[in-house]
Amino acid sequence: MNAVAIEANPIVVQLLPRRVDAKAARGLLQWARDEYARGATRVVLDLSQVEFIDSLGIATLCAIARVAPDRGALALAALSPYATTIARVTHLHEVLSVFVSVDAALRAPRLPS
Repeated sequence: MNAVAIEANPIVVQLLPRRVDAKAARGLLQWARDEYARGATRVVLDLSQVEFIDSLGIATLCAIARVAPDRGALALAALSPYATTIARVTHLHEVLSVFVSVDAALRAPRLPS
């Protein structure tokens, strides 16, 4: 997966690729597991460049939320117009924390576990 991780331990920001499909999803879930295992308390996924996300990509976002150490440990940020539409249609915005920008996600208080 061609993505950039910015560590502000214990918070990790991951810039997702333009296509979050089966190929990208495979590595993304393992990456998140590894970050949580290394002690990340929050993972912020930057969706600003996402132009396509398939059903496996959506399932992977949900799977990351399930492996997160607590409810506030995953945030979606800076959703592109396409990602915003997908989040609304699939109701991701109702089950995951979504922020207008990465900065807003980093400043937001954690949700109780």
